[in-house]
Amino acid sequence: MRRLLTVLTAGLLMAVASLTTGPARAAAPLEAYGRLQSMDSVAISPDGTMIAFIVTAEAGNDRFIVVQPLGGAPIQTATIGFRKVRYIKWAGPDHVVIVTSTTDVVPGVFYTGEMFQGASLNVRTGKMARLPARSAESVVNVLMGDVQPGMIGGKPSVLTGLFVADGKSIRTANDRLDLYSIDLDTGIAHRQQMGDTDTRAYLARNDGTPLAKISQRDREGNSQWTLSLRKGSSWQDVYSVTAPIDTPDLFGITRDGSKLVVDSLDEATHSWRLTYLDIASGKLGDYVGGAGQSSVVTDDDAVVLGYATQDGFVDYDFTEPRLKAAWPMVKGVFRGKQVTLASWTPDFAKLVVYVDAGTESGTYYLVDLAAKKVNPLGRAFPKLAATDVGEVRAIRYAAADGLMISGYLTLPPGRSAAKGLPLIVLPHGGPQSRDTAGFDWWAQALASRGYAVLQPNFRGSSGFGQAFTEAGHGEWGRKMQTDLSDGVSYLAAEGTIDPKRVCIMGGSYG
Repeated sequence: MRRLLTVLTAGLLMAVASLTTGPARAAAPLEAYGRLQSMDSVAISPDGTMIAFIVTAEAGNDRFIVVQPLGGAPIQTATIGFRKVRYIKWAGPDHVVIVTSTTDVVPGVFYTGEMFQGASLNVRTGKMARLPARSAESVVNVLMGDVQPGMIGGKPSVLTGLFVADGKSIRTANDRLDLYSIDLDTGIAHRQQMGDTDTRAYLARNDGTPLAKISQRDREGNSQWTLSLRKGSSWQDVYSVTAPIDTPDLFGITRDGSKLVVDSLDEATHSWRLTYLDIASGKLGDYVGGAGQSSVVTDDDAVVLGYATQDGFVDYDFTEPRLKAAWPMVKGVFRGKQVTLASWTPDFAKLVVYVDAGTESGTYYLVDLAAKKVNPLGRAFPKLAATDVGEVRAIRYAAADGLMISGYLTLPPGRSAAKGLPLIVLPHGGPQSRDTAGFDWWAQALASRGYAVLQPNFRGSSGFGQAFTEAGHGEWGRKMQTDLSDGVSYLAAEGTIDPKRVCIMGGSYG
């Protein structure tokens, strides 16, 4: 095990340039694309001295969490089995929280779906605790929301929603979603706020103080969404809207503590927009985060640090001054590649970024802003060289009814100018999702065998406005399908592909 970790973490000593140079060689085997990432979910400790990450064993049948000092050898490792790791994060200086998911069913509570579960690793003692391990109430061992690190009653804890069920039938009148704190060493859960059968999510400070909640209730076939603020010992409903399909959400609190960032319905565009909500008055204010669909970046105390948008590459509009000043310099180091913020110290002196696209299959870097240094931490696909990564080209074409469709064309490595290529159409799942310009192991694996790969963002995809998403309603097998064949026709007319050698494949909706 130690030899495996030494090999995988040797990237700490590599120069940045060495990741993209080297002699020409034969195409990488498909296993180099298809295996789980060798290094994943890198998170830096609050004091900036250690990192935690997920390692996949060489045989690919086991996964480990590793904690090690920067530039040093691992101090803790723990087996997590062959499980889907959703994310890891530090919860204070001594604990790392691991969140995994399993497709399962909880009899009498949940139908088949992705069930999220958590565990805590004490990096000093090496002991693991299940989150939650037990509580005074009959909680279900499924996390109903992200885990939020905090100090509750002087003990390192996380906050999350937990479902309290009678276990006799699916979602009875006695079932409810409560806000809990969970002790990271014992796994004991303590209720911070009782909810009800309509409660869907909470927003809280990391000391356990609830700020807001959202509720959802079906009324005569329409789903009514309500946002409530905590006022003293009671809740005040401040905003309600009918949301039959897309569910709005609440995201965080502004740096000055006066406003929340929530979803509201823009009647002019019939789309959800990030919006300020004044805590004192309970009234909605200005839109934030741009006119397109944005996600929100927050810290452990639910404070909004900025907004992320996805237009090919992910981009950020930070409101936190130190991040706002530093990010253009960080992007400049990796010009022409996608740079994703993965983790940071509370003072933003050190950042962990994930870089992919271009000729980069995915590498984690440590950005030390104080020292003005950038060093690689490790590679996600260490057996792939730059020559194994094909060009990803953004394309746009008109569907038969004139609607503009965007997408990405991955070309075989070293054959960007090739014509008459065989084509694989690879639609994304969802369907309310989208493809991006980052490294896609599936598309790249297919391209490495000589195929062009088309990933169209057909109508119904997210990230292009509400009208574009709604254009897919009722169009399964109809215009959503012809959007794909219209892309094939476009590439054939360009001469890029051979229309007699085309197939289609995908996963989930794709």
